[in-house]
Amino acid sequence: MTQNHAVPASDTLVATAVPSAGGLYDATTEVMHLHTTEALALFLGRAGSEQGKTSIPGARRFAAVMKSLWRLSANDNPYADWILLQMSEDLRILREDMATECARANAVLAEMRAKGLDVSVLAAREPRRLMVVFGSPYGYAVAEAVLEFDTFARFTKTLVRKDRLSDEQGRDRIGAIAKRFRSLFLAPIRWERTLLADALRGLTRTDFLPGAFEPARARVATAVRQLGVVPDTVLTCAELPRHTRRRDTLSNEQLFALQTPTATAAKA
Repeated sequence: MTQNHAVPASDTLVATAVPSAGGLYDATTEVMHLHTTEALALFLGRAGSEQGKTSIPGARRFAAVMKSLWRLSANDNPYADWILLQMSEDLRILREDMATECARANAVLAEMRAKGLDVSVLAAREPRRLMVVFGSPYGYAVAEAVLEFDTFARFTKTLVRKDRLSDEQGRDRIGAIAKRFRSLFLAPIRWERTLLADALRGLTRTDFLPGAFEPARARVATAVRQLGVVPDTVLTCAELPRHTRRRDTLSNEQLFALQTPTATAAKA
């Protein structure tokens, strides 16, 4: 005969009595190692000066802006999700293009080795060590992209050193990729400034619902005028960025309502 043994009250786990473990953090200092001056300049950017030099945003500024927009996505702001999607896709394409160029350069070096010349990729004797702290996944994404740019620059400079590219060709290749990075870095700065302005700070997906009050309609009109029409796939959450702080705040009925002609007209 099976006997049931009661669990003593002292052995019972009470969920409400379990203390919080606290927030997670990086337990060690994280360091980037960069070999080229071009990659270092790309990461740090350039501050403006009284002599008329304009500031040039770098990856460090980009990471900070993306963190701000990532936090804004927690407010169910569709424009925050949209810019996070755009920047992630543009960065993905840029990284793929650099990987393709590095593979081509590696093939050239392999060809030289096959002929009997044991060549290697140029590297700095003492790479620059940069301590980094990123508050969002987007910071790590751009940091890795800068490291890949550093590798691309090393491959390109190696091909110049080994007489497979001219000096001008090498400069043009590195400069073209750096220019694409800087164009990428500029885009979210304007979006952050616009979305955090008083006129749009409270913008949410509920502002697009049919029957929204006048202040909500005014926010939508301002957003469309300054940033364009947010895609329906983003507005209805059918497409969301890889990393977003948005949490489900709309019912299925509300999400369905965002697809109605009335909601579409609110963006016109």
